[in-house]
Amino acid sequence: MRLRLGLLTFMLAFAIAQRPVSAQQPVAAVVQITYAGVQLQRANTQNWLPLPADAQAPFGIGDILRTDKTGRAFITFADASQTLLLPGTEYQLKGFDQTDKQQVNISLRLLKGRSIQLITDPAKIASYQLNLQHM
Repeated sequence: MRLRLGLLTFMLAFAIAQRPVSAQQPVAAVVQITYAGVQLQRANTQNWLPLPADAQAPFGIGDILRTDKTGRAFITFADASQTLLLPGTEYQLKGFDQTDKQQVNISLRLLKGRSIQLITDPAKIASYQLNLQHM
């Protein structure tokens, strides 16, 4: 019952926080929560939405994910790249677009913590930029 109530609350919060997206801006990524302790802050908002384990959510430009001491999240970008966020991490999508050659430009910022990046299909990536806290 608590799980159903939590999912209902998440869906309602997501529907309220969702902003209109133009037809030319594709969904950048999908987040899969692997361990509880992950929160999502939508672009241009102040509230953090808790995401339960095994949940999936879209991840768009300006969104920030953060994990607590136990949380982990797996992010997939257009079947071209995957990222694993480890505990104690904050991660932001700065930019994402698709070229006319069906490649993607991805710009990310690791605000704090650790992540593991995997390029699954280099042919699908035009550019991949990861800005680190001290680099």
